[in-house]
Amino acid sequence: MAWNYRQGLSIAIITIAAVACAASTARQTQQSGAASQGIIGTWTGQSICVGNHPACKNEEVVYRFVAVPGKVDTFILYADKILNGERVPMGKLDFNYDATKGTLTGEFTKRQTHGIWRFQISGDALEGDLMLLPNKDIGRTVKAHRVDESKVPKAPPLVDYDD
Repeated sequence: MAWNYRQGLSIAIITIAAVACAASTARQTQQSGAASQGIIGTWTGQSICVGNHPACKNEEVVYRFVAVPGKVDTFILYADKILNGERVPMGKLDFNYDATKGTLTGEFTKRQTHGIWRFQISGDALEGDLMLLPNKDIGRTVKAHRVDESKVPKAPPLVDYDD
């Protein structure tokens, strides 16, 4: 089979496109990896009630974010409140990271409450809120900071978070 200029040019264009696509994927993976390192870990701070929700109580919280194996930009949050110097599990929730917005979001329904937790991480600071649906009222605000696990009460076993 004779080689011609058009075939060579087509192969070159395809090769360049493949290399560019691979480089873009590698950059996205590196960015996701960097984001993961900024999210994964232990955070502690205050979760404060907002609005008229009589059952709501302000809480000192400890959040642990862990990566979900095999899923990019998906994390599990293990949430605790501190009562009498001990961590008490409040639950776990899947969160998605949006690299373009730099936000973590996790939607849930528990009993009669449907809401979305939204967090923004900047360095070692985490801020966010709980938006209650369907009205989009803010039910809580959270301000926390990254902390070494040894600086907070001992974590409960992960099985304690199962519903």
